[in-house]
Amino acid sequence: MQNTSMKRSAVLVAGALSLAGAFFAGAAYADPKLDEATALITKAVAALKAAENPDPKKEFGGHRMAAVELLTRAQGEIIKAKQFADATPPTPKEPKPPTPKEPKPPTPKDPAPPTPKEPKPPTPKG
Repeated sequence: MQNTSMKRSAVLVAGALSLAGAFFAGAAYADPKLDEATALITKAVAALKAAENPDPKKEFGGHRMAAVELLTRAQGEIIKAKQFADATPPTPKEPKPPTPKEPKPPTPKDPAPPTPKEPKPPTPKG
């Protein structure tokens, strides 16, 4: 009985998230990666909810439902990000003029041999 209700919940959550995704799919400015993240979260939530519970009394220690809750919150943040992207149209970036490179001095292939120094004549003492 409990497994059936979990599957029903998973289908409802997946449906709700799909509807939210479809509503925002027409976004003109949002990055397509946000849509991809939405779809992946929807699949993750459905997989978590469909997981076989070895002990129905313990419910995975509450960790599965915590994961579902966190994923659902993440889904909400993605939707907010898409709304923000739609509300602020992208500003076209002006191309930067190419920066002129300073010419490098030519490097000698063979260094010149050191010039021998002439010995200093002795200074008279006196």
